[in-house]
Amino acid sequence: MNASECAIYIDDSIVLAGSSFRCKTPTKIETYLWAPKNANSSTWVGFRLDIPENNANQFDNEKDGFGLCKQYHTTEGKVVVCPKRSLMVRLPRGEFDVVANKAVLPEHLSLVPTGSKLSVVTLTLHKGAKCEVRGLGVPYQNIGDRDLDAIVNIDKAFYRGLSLMDIFARGTKFKLLVMQNATAVERASVPGPLFTYSYGDDHVWDLVKFKKLLVASASKKAFTKSYQFDDNNAMVTVCVHACIQDVLWLDNTAKVIEKLRKWDAYFVRNPEERDSYYVIVPTTQEFRKMYNSALERLTKDDRVVLLMPTGGGKPLELECIIVTHVHDIEALRPHRTDQWEMVLETKVPQESPACSLLKTYPSRPVVNQQRNGDPTA
Repeated sequence: MNASECAIYIDDSIVLAGSSFRCKTPTKIETYLWAPKNANSSTWVGFRLDIPENNANQFDNEKDGFGLCKQYHTTEGKVVVCPKRSLMVRLPRGEFDVVANKAVLPEHLSLVPTGSKLSVVTLTLHKGAKCEVRGLGVPYQNIGDRDLDAIVNIDKAFYRGLSLMDIFARGTKFKLLVMQNATAVERASVPGPLFTYSYGDDHVWDLVKFKKLLVASASKKAFTKSYQFDDNNAMVTVCVHACIQDVLWLDNTAKVIEKLRKWDAYFVRNPEERDSYYVIVPTTQEFRKMYNSALERLTKDDRVVLLMPTGGGKPLELECIIVTHVHDIEALRPHRTDQWEMVLETKVPQESPACSLLKTYPSRPVVNQQRNGDPTA
């Protein structure tokens, strides 16, 4: 059971209910008994309160200058504009009792569609325990229902002087009608194991420690995206280790690339600009496929340093920029390149001794012919 519509009683009156219930309530807020079992978070039991926007696409809020409010949609797996705002009310884990009975009274059955599952549920908090309300304080505007706007934004009372916080944050006992069978409700009310990220709570920079944690926590299955967390440490863990793992992955990949074979590049003079040369680097399709993600990160400013052997001693360092739209450059038309090859542009002053080291060719066929298919020629 993830979510089941429910009606919440105060005394003998229903004050909040799901949309399927045939009863009049003081507000348009829809209620669910909620027992989510999401990845990357601990299971919990409580309520989900769905509060409608004035219209589903929120055009009125956008026009009014308020903007659009979005939420993570579990089914679509992304953040979207939602027709409803959701508040989550979490019962204190391990500090409540649940009693669920099959609903057989005619007045109960008359409230739901024929054939619906239905049970009477009582949730009682242990002494001193309190519910946790999540989602209040997030901007909300409903220009078509100012009472609902006030119920959410200033905790306005809506039933016998009671507000949402009175009912949920200060309430200790809840009587419900739940559109689910009693066995399923009781089973869902048993909390599963606590979820914790395996990175501890000390997030001070320590490269040695982080490398050990990365090895110890290695898994073929990645964590799913998270937009909410059980506690502050879970949020800090994700923020810190997402960056750390990205840095370590990129650093390790850069070292691997550095050890690979040297590419037999050649130069093409740029006739339109003095001292300018294009550099054709014949990287292979396999290389680009394997390392493209890292290369995009390492070259995101389109700048690379080309290390050119000098026949002894320190290699010549040439600062280059990556050339895009290669096929639009007249000087490169005789030098057909594949999409996985890299084309650079660099400047070497003609009076520099380095000019004598540059291999220039009039066309790609000439290069292939002179090298006779041997990349080391």
